[in-house]
Amino acid sequence: ELLKRNGERSCDRECAPPLVLLPSVVSMLALCERGEELQQLVSAVGLDEKISSGSKRSNRMRALVVLPMTDHHDAAATSIAGSHWSVLALVVQRAHCSGASEGDIENTNECEVILRWVHLDSMHHANLPHATHLAKRLSRALMPTASEARASIQNAVSAITCPQQTNYFDCGAYACCFIRSMMELNK
Repeated sequence: ELLKRNGERSCDRECAPPLVLLPSVVSMLALCERGEELQQLVSAVGLDEKISSGSKRSNRMRALVVLPMTDHHDAAATSIAGSHWSVLALVVQRAHCSGASEGDIENTNECEVILRWVHLDSMHHANLPHATHLAKRLSRALMPTASEARASIQNAVSAITCPQQTNYFDCGAYACCFIRSMMELNK
């Protein structure tokens, strides 16, 4: 929550405040079985708004959605606990705007938007299969909004080189540091 609040206050005019989802919400998104329920959940947490706002006339050039995730994948379990934490992020970036010259945001009608998935993992990409699975599910759920917003979704997840933990228990601390760094870079 602290990282989320700090991110909302630290954004300049080039970016929208980051959307940092709670781990329990990310778990729900990962475990949701039915397509229409997943789309409702995506809409309820505001993922679709991040995409559509990127295409509209706005001073904001990029947005960030942060999904702290675990390798938990058992829908029958009663908790969100997993054995390893990492961070999946959706970077929403404006690519090309029609109706305006380069840098003239005020006269922009509509913009193409590119959605990129990035993954930061402090244990040699141990969660990359889980991150890829979640990104593909969310990409499918976001496709109607993306089509409407003239957005292209890159289904591939880019595994970002990042600091690695030297033990088996610091992944949560690393994930928090990754989130904080992403919000700093999003300024």
